[in-house]
Amino acid sequence: MVRKAVVEDLSDIMNIIKDTIVEMHSYNNYQWDENYPKDKDFIKDIESGSLFVVERDGKLMGVVCVNKIEPAEYSGLNWLLNEEAMVIHRMSVNPSCRRMGIGTELMNFAEELALKGNIRYLKTDTYSINAKMNALFLKCGYKFVGEMSFLGKEKPFYSYEKILTNDKYNKQQYMTVNRKKYIKLSEEVNKARRVHTNFTFAIFICLFFGLGNPIFLVGTITLTLYIFLSKNARQRMLVAMTVSRLQASKIDKAKSYLVKAKKIANNQLVQALEKDINKIEKPDIAEFAEEAEFELQNDNIFNKQVERNLKGKELEKQGDIEGAIALYELNIKEGFPGTHPYDRLEIIYRKQKNYEEEMRVLNRAIEVFHNLYLNCDIDINKELYLTTVGKYKRKLKKIL
Repeated sequence: MVRKAVVEDLSDIMNIIKDTIVEMHSYNNYQWDENYPKDKDFIKDIESGSLFVVERDGKLMGVVCVNKIEPAEYSGLNWLLNEEAMVIHRMSVNPSCRRMGIGTELMNFAEELALKGNIRYLKTDTYSINAKMNALFLKCGYKFVGEMSFLGKEKPFYSYEKILTNDKYNKQQYMTVNRKKYIKLSEEVNKARRVHTNFTFAIFICLFFGLGNPIFLVGTITLTLYIFLSKNARQRMLVAMTVSRLQASKIDKAKSYLVKAKKIANNQLVQALEKDINKIEKPDIAEFAEEAEFELQNDNIFNKQVERNLKGKELEKQGDIEGAIALYELNIKEGFPGTHPYDRLEIIYRKQKNYEEEMRVLNRAIEVFHNLYLNCDIDINKELYLTTVGKYKRKLKKIL
């Protein structure tokens, strides 16, 4: 559930931020640090009513700020539209709650919030080396706009935009259920919803003009009587009410409206709606099981690798260089997709004047990031991997 954050959430929010910063720094991403974001930033967000959290079973799992405030740096970018936009800031998911759809849920919520405010345009940005956020924005349909210097960081920030389509406005094809997961409705159900919506809209138009013209008032009464006296119209109304309850994840209430629609006629429309509800209650787990298992395994491996990097840093501080080398070597053997273990080993071996090992590490880094480049279908990430390959090739050239 996404809700507005309150002051009492601040401690949990800052714990999420601290854990996120530790994870970021483990792969040399210094987008956030001890200077930003601070608790005062989130207090301002709470006071303005623009901070939201995902809470499940009493635990905060993610946080995001959504408002209309654009950084001054946005003015130098080539945005598609020159109109009011919702802007996504300071988004973070608890590292222990990854692969649970929290990030997507927050992004979907931002779109819903924009729609409620009659805004169709969203903007956001992230650090260029923050691969996870860059991938999330692209996954959610955002388009790359350009680069900007921000927060005094060494590398550029990437900015993104999204224009909400008519389908997204009207939700004619998709609906939100089960923690914001979008599923497709049957065509018969979509058609019934559209027809009922059009009738309802026509009634309100006639009622509005009927205040000054009796002809429109007659139209209002006629359309209203048609909805309640016509079996087809009544059934379409119940179908629309069923879908509305599904959108609110109130499946029991939706099923009660389905029963009423079924009493009118057990026709193709009702059967299609029944199938949609069954898809929600009993999803085809087999369809996604293999992919979910693969992602879970990858995520577990990545988390272990991050822990090794953090432990390696601690061992270096304690003077246990050999212990740190062992952890970093295991990570590069597994092909860790971040630069930290390669950079640390390169520096350690150079200090030891073990140039052969330094060259081996650099060649391994080139191999890993070149493979990531070849297997990546996201242009921005491909560029990042290619840049990283170039960096290690230059270092290797200096040794040779």
